[in-house]
Amino acid sequence: MAEPTAQQWLDLYGAFRDYCQATPWEGLDDTNVLVIEHPADQYRGYCVVMGGSGLEYGLAVFIGEEGLAAYWALTAGPVDSESLASLYELNAVSAMLADREDLENPDRATIRELGLKYRGRGSWPLFRRTIPGYVPWFLEADEAVFLTMALRYVIDLVEKIPSGEFAGCAASGFDSAPTRVFRNGEWLDQWEPIPTVQPPVSIPDYPDLGRLQQLIQTNSIQTTSKGRLVWELGIFYN
Repeated sequence: MAEPTAQQWLDLYGAFRDYCQATPWEGLDDTNVLVIEHPADQYRGYCVVMGGSGLEYGLAVFIGEEGLAAYWALTAGPVDSESLASLYELNAVSAMLADREDLENPDRATIRELGLKYRGRGSWPLFRRTIPGYVPWFLEADEAVFLTMALRYVIDLVEKIPSGEFAGCAASGFDSAPTRVFRNGEWLDQWEPIPTVQPPVSIPDYPDLGRLQQLIQTNSIQTTSKGRLVWELGIFYN
């Protein structure tokens, strides 16, 4: 897959700058869902504004109905749904404000090559693509373009709040959401039902103790001339 071009990066950084200046978290929170359809691939991104709790500021766009279901499951759990670490477990693209130390060398190189300047804690743009079970990674070109579209979409909606054109998703009872689709060469904004989705099946976070005991008794402990050897197992991201 292709990396974003310099112009695509500039568009994304510019959109995120305008997004932060619009302070959408003052009128929306992480219970509001805004939907945008990818104009080419037809999948939908479910946008959630981060920042209402004052912890992490930015935008998360959950990919497809499964991505939305995983987010709903997260909000029902004990962890903070606006935690950056929690978002990294979901299928999403995101734009978040971070500290310089949170960025990696490619992030800093892109900012430097574009001639952009940032200073201070919590003021550095951080863009990531996350897939469950994988290390959060850098955006590819199509992902950068789609995230730019999503940021601009949220800005458009926030600008309509004072005029009453958009009073907030909560008024719909969480059954429907503002939705932007691309039809016949133009964007259309409309209200559509939010799909009813089931959370993904999760893997228990505890080990199969019976199986482990069986392995210990049969395979994992061996006696050699130097004494007993024990296998050690671990898990890690792909």
